[in-house]
Amino acid sequence: MMNWISDKTGRFRLRPFYTDDELEQICEEEITSFLAKRHGEIRFPVTTNDLTVLVEQHVADLDNGCVLPDGQDGYTDFFPNERPQVKIASRLQQEYLENRLRTTLTHEHGHVRLHGFLFQFDDGLQHLFEGKPEQVQSRCNRGTIEGRAPAVDWMEWQAGFACGALLMPKTALMATVNEFRKDHNIFGQVGTTTETGRVLVSTVVDAFQVSREAATVRLRERNVMVDHPSASLFG
Repeated sequence: MMNWISDKTGRFRLRPFYTDDELEQICEEEITSFLAKRHGEIRFPVTTNDLTVLVEQHVADLDNGCVLPDGQDGYTDFFPNERPQVKIASRLQQEYLENRLRTTLTHEHGHVRLHGFLFQFDDGLQHLFEGKPEQVQSRCNRGTIEGRAPAVDWMEWQAGFACGALLMPKTALMATVNEFRKDHNIFGQVGTTTETGRVLVSTVVDAFQVSREAATVRLRERNVMVDHPSASLFG
């Protein structure tokens, strides 16, 4: 059952509340069911083409050719009783920016998946908005894409979490981490500034085709990497 709490940002009167575990489950089920249906198997990394198709299946329009201000990689437009529209900066089509394109696509899909339903029913909209619903736009700056948005902005924080959880789902990520731990005789957390930590990040980067920053954020979310691990936890 969906939990609702007051929205202190002023966008809505009430807003959906998801626990981390709920977000993990939603995102993992979303990406694995999509891959299984599309390919008959679940394999990582997810291709950029698959991520594009995933978004296209849930929106009225995906425009990958938008000219956006520097620092803004994408945004989602929500409309009452309509599917959202997603806009992606055209510069992300450059090959060297593919990882940024991938995180932008999954971030915007996080908005669509977690927040799009708010605009699909009249009674709920009247209840949430306390009046006639209006268009809402979620503009996503580069600093919020990979899960680094402040928790006070719940829409951006949730979409940022979804970005990592779609690209690096919990089950597949922890399988990679556990194999790494076994190979390196590690039994606990890894320090972010250690050589072992740098190698672990590289392993996740290669396994899921993400940036080092996205991999680090995700490993922190799973409490695999910390700034100051206990010396007794790894050798």
